[in-house]
Amino acid sequence: MTTDTAKGLIGSLLHGLEITDRDELQRHLAGVRARGYAVDCGELEPHLCCVAGPVFDRTGQVVASISVSGPDSRINEATIPATAAAVRRAAAEISARLGAPRDIPDWGRGGSASPS
Repeated sequence: MTTDTAKGLIGSLLHGLEITDRDELQRHLAGVRARGYAVDCGELEPHLCCVAGPVFDRTGQVVASISVSGPDSRINEATIPATAAAVRRAAAEISARLGAPRDIPDWGRGGSASPS
């Protein structure tokens, strides 16, 4: 694949809401870690929102994520906190079943908590 073809394919996937600046991405990721979950509203597909949380393995490494997606009429600023809480509970349960250590940082509160 040529560079021009690759750029054309990537350009066709962008909706204008993506983070393309390295410093902005670093700030965004710091916010995701602080909250303990990530939110995507319209980045992949217009009017599609997603809330995702990390799943940890027995070594404490993030090995997967779990998410909930839906239309922005159902997943929006008003519903994201409850959706995120449910996603994080499910991620913590999966992490516990994978043997995740109990001292994994609870990103949402900035302290330490059990994944279960």
